[in-house]
Amino acid sequence: MESSRIGQFYGYAVCLIALAGIGFGLVGLVNGAFAYLDPLANATWSGASLRSYDDFKVTYRTAMNQTGAMPDTPLPSDGDLRTEFVTRRQDAIAGRQADALRTIVGDAIVLLASVIAFRFHWRWLQRRSIAGAW
Repeated sequence: MESSRIGQFYGYAVCLIALAGIGFGLVGLVNGAFAYLDPLANATWSGASLRSYDDFKVTYRTAMNQTGAMPDTPLPSDGDLRTEFVTRRQDAIAGRQADALRTIVGDAIVLLASVIAFRFHWRWLQRRSIAGAW
């Protein structure tokens, strides 16, 4: 009688933990999808915004002053600043999309493992219950 209760407790505990894994996996997948689709959300480079060139240009001076760059140095030419913006923006997009893809894959694995564990243990519990093993 005691060992059957331990088995029953084990089965329900694994199912509960698997449900938590399913929840975390789903939340991670959604967050990863949003991060992949909008990689520049809150993206900055040394404090300068990377959302648009105009934002970058406006925040560039403030960002350089806060990082310790010389406060009285003139801004680079518009062409040089735009080139730096495009380079930083492309780097940020590539890096954030790679991180998001890594998150999506990892959470998909957690989700899959959790679904498999839940399904296996739930069926095992049902079979034991039908057989009268409890």
